[in-house]
Amino acid sequence: MSAVETRSFTTRQLVKLIEEDNSDFEYYPTTEPMLSCIKADIEKGTRDDYSVLDCGAGDGRVLMALTNGTRYAIEKSVPLLAAMDKSIFVVGTEFAEQTLIDKKVSIVFSNPPYSCYVSWVVKIIREANAGGIYFIIPERWKISEEIMQALKSRDADAKAIGHFDFHNAERQARAKVDIVRVDLGGMRRHSFGHPDRDPFDLWFEENFKIHIGRTEESKFEFARRKKSSLNEKLEYALVIGSDVVAALVSLYQSELDQMMQNYKRIEELDPELLEEMNVNISALKGALRLKIEGLKDTYWRELFGKLGVITEKLASNSRKRMLEKLQKHIHVDFTETNARAVALWSIKNGNGYFDSQLVELMESMIEKANVVLYKSNNKIFTEDQWRYIRHDGRLDRFMFDYRMVLTRCGGINRSTWRSEQTSHGLDVRAAEFLGDVITVAGNIGFDTRETDRVEQLVWSSGKKHVFYYKDHRTAEKKPLFDARVYLNGNIHIRFNPNLILRMNCEFGRIKGWLRDQEHAADELSVGDNQALGEDYFAEIISSFGSNLKLTKMDVPLLSMS
Repeated sequence: MSAVETRSFTTRQLVKLIEEDNSDFEYYPTTEPMLSCIKADIEKGTRDDYSVLDCGAGDGRVLMALTNGTRYAIEKSVPLLAAMDKSIFVVGTEFAEQTLIDKKVSIVFSNPPYSCYVSWVVKIIREANAGGIYFIIPERWKISEEIMQALKSRDADAKAIGHFDFHNAERQARAKVDIVRVDLGGMRRHSFGHPDRDPFDLWFEENFKIHIGRTEESKFEFARRKKSSLNEKLEYALVIGSDVVAALVSLYQSELDQMMQNYKRIEELDPELLEEMNVNISALKGALRLKIEGLKDTYWRELFGKLGVITEKLASNSRKRMLEKLQKHIHVDFTETNARAVALWSIKNGNGYFDSQLVELMESMIEKANVVLYKSNNKIFTEDQWRYIRHDGRLDRFMFDYRMVLTRCGGINRSTWRSEQTSHGLDVRAAEFLGDVITVAGNIGFDTRETDRVEQLVWSSGKKHVFYYKDHRTAEKKPLFDARVYLNGNIHIRFNPNLILRMNCEFGRIKGWLRDQEHAADELSVGDNQALGEDYFAEIISSFGSNLKLTKMDVPLLSMS
């Protein structure tokens, strides 16, 4: 079931769905009055672009309501994950498996399962790397000794700011709950700062009983982390039958366990000896923190490199945006469930990019001589008017000719600086534009797997290059488009008529100008399209809705390699 389909369900339907999926982990959605109480407390002089981590995020409604900033979620119910908005980044699935220490945010929120709320609250208080926390928990939290101890360990203050129940909620329950605000020392008047007590310090002290001087007189000088022969290890793991994700996680866990064992062995050394060696707690903490971060970085980057089935289908700008988002989240715990969740997140966001990048490519080609208006569009623009309508939204219901002269998509590289020169002879804009045409053509049904890459050719001013695709009906290679690039920054391009028809059809569908196949066939039956004859209607039928949509079955990471 797709995310779009799931998002259309009511709360009752979602509850039924997760019950059928055996993933009803005490899902009691936060009510509007509860949200209003929390939001009012947060917004006392605070901007609305703060970052929030929701532990047990459900369908993501709380994150969408609380902030316009960065949204992070931990949630394991698959139907609820599918229902989340694509702006939400899933940083974990099984809550108990997650480490919150390295997930630095402004606020942590949780409406935990009430049957085990104490363990959730204690873990979040002890590990949250945030200015403050908001809980929705049973009112008996005040008498929990474990919660009080956790608050004490962080020098934190807790206060109930609201009292509610679920009697009138869409999913009713008898529980009476408090909304509890926990100030970790970072809840300032106009912003959220760092917690007073670093959760990493607390975790380190509990896990490593090393009794040495806590002075800062000298630091432990440790060697640069040597690069692992990860590729060789991964190849061996795949040979013996693991899939890519399982193999990477196993290798990561093995290295992490070895690292932890090394630090545990320090406990066995004489404290006086450690002091003589100028080893101190601060140095050990810093070394371990850097090594853990470096290890995660290595394995997440390796995983991202395996997402080629998605990234290879992204145009240049889309690929940059998606990889930038992924690289920002290498602090996420490297577990099997998290790795698969990131792959699913990549599919969801990749599918969004496939449509937006087609529109972006088409709009980059807008020139008066290149545009053909739809059959029902009788607008006439003068030269003066044309200068403004490209950007003010008044230009609509149009398509593109199969022959175009492009003046804003780059040209031959004219730079005399060696660092800016390219082996192929094109400037960056021209190379990216022509590469994007090949990418989009592949996404809408043309087999471009054997098509020459733009960077493999040598370009000079006015020299024509023809790009071919494989026609599976005839098993022949046929022209996809040809292009000439010039020193004056122009590109002359001629598309295969079926390619530009398919691009025009999808462009109109995504923009909302074409309702269905019949409407598309009528509106686009102008200009050179009329010369296609009987093939025109068959091409329209296969074109409408042809842009790529990936599912998890398309991503090898989510199945056996």
